[in-house]
Amino acid sequence: MFCPVCGEQTKILQTRLLADGSKKRRRECLDCEVRFTSVEKLSSIPKPKAVRGVKRESEEVISSPPDLSKLWR
Repeated sequence: MFCPVCGEQTKILQTRLLADGSKKRRRECLDCEVRFTSVEKLSSIPKPKAVRGVKRESEEVISSPPDLSKLWR
């Protein structure tokens, strides 16, 4: 991570796990020696579920036009 003051690299001084699974880290800049805290949250990307007989939105479905004569019976 980079320092918010000067933009140089930082080192991690301390790491703590929070109740929600994120990490709170105390950092120090290697150049200007400013100390600050960062919070890292994990974001989960939902995986698509495989369902039999259902097409994905990205797949094209080619179908013939419906037969309307069956509706007028």
